[in-house]
Amino acid sequence: MVQQCATPAELYERPTNAFVADFIGENNFIAGKVDSIQGDTALVTVPNGEKVKAQAADGIQAGQAAKLSVRPEKLFILPTSHAYDNHMKAKFVTRHYVGDFIRYYFKLADGSEINVKVLNDMAAPDFAEGDVAEIVWLEGDCFAYPA
Repeated sequence: MVQQCATPAELYERPTNAFVADFIGENNFIAGKVDSIQGDTALVTVPNGEKVKAQAADGIQAGQAAKLSVRPEKLFILPTSHAYDNHMKAKFVTRHYVGDFIRYYFKLADGSEINVKVLNDMAAPDFAEGDVAEIVWLEGDCFAYPA
């Protein structure tokens, strides 16, 4: 069954559902519950109680369980010069040096994991296992899908 018919850029940057987001490229999924929908924006409470703004997918409604989707390269670690709308604390687990970038692995309050891809430059942070970091991202890079 065809889930979405679009250009490669549209499939990657604006997937219509969680299946397409997971199928095309890497993704982080974060559980939550929709507090409200205002226009195209969903306000979602995540397991640690923090509020996150995301693009509301078709069919998502207030009071519903949600699956937030954000790509690893769209996440940043404070301090950063990148603009952001959302922030979430996460516990550092490990990192993998990949050459031109570093992949950081974190655990959220509910035990789920997220990863962040950071350019391997002088600003790449250094953490010890268990350190708490603040992860940030833009609302436009995050999607709220029905769980």
